[in-house]
Amino acid sequence: MVKAKTPKQSTNKLTNPAKIKTGLKRAGATTGMQTVEQTAAPVPPPTDESRPAKVRTKARMNGSATPAPNGAGNGIAKPSKFSLADFRTEQNPKATGIEPTCPALPMMRLADVKDFFVLHPHDSYWSNEVALIQVPTKGSTESTQHLILDGIVKKYSDQLQARVKYCQIVLGAKPDNVFFLGLIPTRNLDNTFNASAIRAAVQAKSGIWTTVTSRKSEGHDDYFIGKAQEGGAFLETKWPTFSLDEIVEVTVGDKFITTDEHSSLDRLLGRRGKLTV
Repeated sequence: MVKAKTPKQSTNKLTNPAKIKTGLKRAGATTGMQTVEQTAAPVPPPTDESRPAKVRTKARMNGSATPAPNGAGNGIAKPSKFSLADFRTEQNPKATGIEPTCPALPMMRLADVKDFFVLHPHDSYWSNEVALIQVPTKGSTESTQHLILDGIVKKYSDQLQARVKYCQIVLGAKPDNVFFLGLIPTRNLDNTFNASAIRAAVQAKSGIWTTVTSRKSEGHDDYFIGKAQEGGAFLETKWPTFSLDEIVEVTVGDKFITTDEHSSLDRLLGRRGKLTV
């Protein structure tokens, strides 16, 4: 009688129930740890302030400072938009010692302006009556205009009176701030040229852009007084801040006859003196 062989239990780890049960427990434990790791909140990187002082210093020296919050990621903040106002200084321009220079201006009759003009609206830029006289200039065919004291004119009236021009000196302006000193007659007002020149001066002082043109070629002994067709034809005049005295002093220079010994007076009277003009 042949005995039937009893089959051996399988030792295969995949088919062994005990092994399978143990493996499942271990796998479950591992899976649980991974789940915890995946669901835990991310730990933020240490900030520069949370590091020890030595670490912070070393990090900054190595260029590894904490990244800027703007997302640059390299520790360098994104530059702001350029503005020249950031470079504004507190220096006072007047402290530089640079002052504007008072200009020397041409002196002329209103008829010689040959353009539109206005005259300064304030009386402080209208002088009192003054005496002007032309003095022959050495080495030139033209004469130079001088201011002369009224007392000297009266003292030598026989020789000087007919050569003296009496007038007011007024600050005037052409378009685009081109300035001049206008000469307004103050005597012989029955002369039609002088009378019309005064009317033109009054109009120009009111701010109306004025022109003065001689009508002598038409047989009239006066000036035609014109004005701009539109009041806003030219920009508003920016008058100088210098006083009339300052402007006239610079313009005339040393051409003031104030004493009997003045070389220009010697030239006018035909005296030897110091003929330097």
